[in-house]
Amino acid sequence: MINKRDKNIISSLSTKLGLPTLESGICIIRDELNWRVNEKEINYCWLVKHFMGPMSKEWWLFSIKLEESDFRGLENPELLIQGIFTADIDGNIEDFYSDTQTQNFTDKIRDLTLNNMLDVFNRTAFGVQMRDGNIYQYFIFSPGSNSSFFLNNPQSKDWVLWREQVRKTGCKLALESNIFNLIKIFK
Repeated sequence: MINKRDKNIISSLSTKLGLPTLESGICIIRDELNWRVNEKEINYCWLVKHFMGPMSKEWWLFSIKLEESDFRGLENPELLIQGIFTADIDGNIEDFYSDTQTQNFTDKIRDLTLNNMLDVFNRTAFGVQMRDGNIYQYFIFSPGSNSSFFLNNPQSKDWVLWREQVRKTGCKLALESNIFNLIKIFK
């Protein structure tokens, strides 16, 4: 279940990216007069919210895969948009950065997720439930499924690889952003 604050953050992110939603499927883009000006197709979207406890600042990582499409002669290329941001206590997006890739892209976090999904049912895959450990909330919007779940201190080999890739991707995007508050997260 997605709480109201996280729903607002996800909605703010979609607005920031010029999309009406982040859910999988056809997105109708409208102008200020509510005229249909474009249609884009989202193949999937995932978001990872990371927090370490009540005193730490949460940060979010996201990836959105848009399919190649054509709307009334307007060609939309296949895209992978990845980004990172922080959110304040009220759910306002801060320190935002995104990168759009149009060719030769891979989504390593998605690929690792596909390999690890069944592992969430393995009770030995996670460490002791700690209130101050690494906690991830993972949101997945894919064809026919919207999912959200918590990963508390994931310890299995596959989930450790996933967690390391989340940090690696976050660090890469933070460095590219040249935003001090994002870079500071990974030092």
